[in-house]
Amino acid sequence: MAISSLGTIPAGSQISPVNERIYNQSNLIGDWKGNWTKNKQAVELDVINIKGGTAQVQYTHNGYTEKGTATVDGDTITYGNVTLGTRDGKQAALEFAYGGAHSPPFWPRPQRPQTRTIW
Repeated sequence: MAISSLGTIPAGSQISPVNERIYNQSNLIGDWKGNWTKNKQAVELDVINIKGGTAQVQYTHNGYTEKGTATVDGDTITYGNVTLGTRDGKQAALEFAYGGAHSPPFWPRPQRPQTRTIW
């Protein structure tokens, strides 16, 4: 088996080969930027790294930036009321759910960060 068949993950992340093979979790890592569909305000979710079931993220909305730890579940990352997901690694959907209201923007794939080969 060639190591390259397992894919690559960004430096600083620890994604199990099984999760990478099944969910392609490395596709979630990057600076995802877009605008909410209703009010066209800028929103950004920067997934810095993934380590097992958690991810370090930076979430910017309404000119305010929050940094923290998000939960990783398959091919989605949830930070508070915000969930980011991608199936193909080319586009992402971000959903903000609060009190039953949902606001989903769709974003194109960001540029890939530096990568290294999975062990």
